[in-house]
Amino acid sequence: MDNTTAFDVSDISNLFYLKSNNPLFYITSILDILIVAYLIYKLLVIIQDTRAWQLIRGILIVFILAGLSKLLGLTTISYIFDNVITIAAISLVVLFQPEIRRALEQLGKKNIFNSIFVDEQKQLIKKATVIEEVVKAVNRLSKSYTGALIVIEQGVTIEDIAKTGVILDSAVTAELIENIFTPNTPLHDGAIIIREDKIRAAAAFLPLTDSPNVDRNLGTRHRAAIGISEVCDCLVIVVSEESGNISFVRNGSLVTIREVDTLRKTLSKHMLEKRDKHGIHILNLKQEAAIQREEKAAKAEKKESKKDETGQKEGKNFTVLFKEFLNKLKDRIVKVLKYKGEDTKKESSKETKDNSKKKEKEKVKQNTGGPDTR
Repeated sequence: MDNTTAFDVSDISNLFYLKSNNPLFYITSILDILIVAYLIYKLLVIIQDTRAWQLIRGILIVFILAGLSKLLGLTTISYIFDNVITIAAISLVVLFQPEIRRALEQLGKKNIFNSIFVDEQKQLIKKATVIEEVVKAVNRLSKSYTGALIVIEQGVTIEDIAKTGVILDSAVTAELIENIFTPNTPLHDGAIIIREDKIRAAAAFLPLTDSPNVDRNLGTRHRAAIGISEVCDCLVIVVSEESGNISFVRNGSLVTIREVDTLRKTLSKHMLEKRDKHGIHILNLKQEAAIQREEKAAKAEKKESKKDETGQKEGKNFTVLFKEFLNKLKDRIVKVLKYKGEDTKKESSKETKDNSKKKEKEKVKQNTGGPDTR
């Protein structure tokens, strides 16, 4: 056994020595390592935020326990772990069937040549325009409590999903999106598929998720958003018709968006974020300038509206105060006139009483003090 091991080690060392004399050996070795590292990285990117990540952590724990049992000389436990690992290698295909299918779909549907030859700056400009229109539409739909389901394609095309709806190939505008999701219209039931700067289809049917981890309180629209995000790398936006809440879904993970600016930043992060040769993020400068202009315009409108409101309030206050002053003055005048009338009545009544008393006294005097004619 020791001789065989020594022979194997020496054989490998001789083979390594022979290959090391070849100048291409180091280049191919580096290339081999880079390819393996890239594949591992892509595998981790695909399985992150999915159920597969939890399963992989469990498998790693099993491997660690198997190694510890061998180091400690635990024969029975080592035997059990060895058999479990052998069976697990076969069962991985069954356990990771959705993730494997998703990875193969992404690998087969991505257009490598298109990503090489397409002008990235033009693509960024188109995506920035799409983001602004989608954000405007979602903001209005949320305020009006109108349900919506918007799917934005990324690297993986979902033409089979788009064909379940009505093909439009129309420009992405906030007005068109609002019109599509208006209740009682022919295309409001379903999802819209956005590809590049076009609305590829409307009223499309999405696959529902079968994950047991999904909240039972979520409706069909949210389940469909999670379902489509599990089979491709698309970005999904959901607007609840009951609460008006906005949700962002990616890779089977649903996040509630509290503010419209957060939605804009999230979409920009996933659609516009690039790096140049110096490693600096390239965000569409035109889009940033447009956002700044819109923010300034919104602030100016708010200031003007506040001024108008304060002016209206001041005008209203002045008119109200003036009316109150006139009413009080009127009441005062009425009271004064009333009091004067009562005083004059009292004086006149006193005068009449005095006059009547004087007349009575004069009559009495005449009756008692007159001369006797007999």
